[in-house]
Amino acid sequence: MKVIWSFHCDYCVSWQEFHDDDWELPDDYYCPKGHELVTASKQLLADKPIICLYPTNTYDQVKKQTSEGKNFWVMIQHIHTGEQVFSQNFYLLADALKIVENLHLLPWERALWYLQLKKI
Repeated sequence: MKVIWSFHCDYCVSWQEFHDDDWELPDDYYCPKGHELVTASKQLLADKPIICLYPTNTYDQVKKQTSEGKNFWVMIQHIHTGEQVFSQNFYLLADALKIVENLHLLPWERALWYLQLKKI
C-alpha cells in the first residue's frame, strides 16, 4: 500500500513523497535544499479510484496514419494495488466526462460496480 509522507524543515520548505507503507524514515533525512528535517507525518491515501480517459484512436502501421476517432474509453485504477478496469463501451467526450463526474466521488468498490455492473 502507498502512503503520502509530508515533510517540513525550519526554513519553510515543505514537500511530499509517496512511499510504501512499510518505508521507514532515515535518521539523516534532509529537505531538497539540504536543511535538516523538523517534522514528518504519514497519511493514507483515500480509497478513491484514479480515473483516466483513453482515446479510441488507433495507428495503422501500413498506412502510417492515426485514425480520427472522437471517442474515449473510461478507465479506473485502484490507488493501492494498481488494478485497472476499462469501460465496456466507448463514448463521445461529453458523455465520458459525465461518467467521470459520476465516478469521481465514489470509493473504489462502488466505482468498480458502476463500471462493471452498469455495463458502461
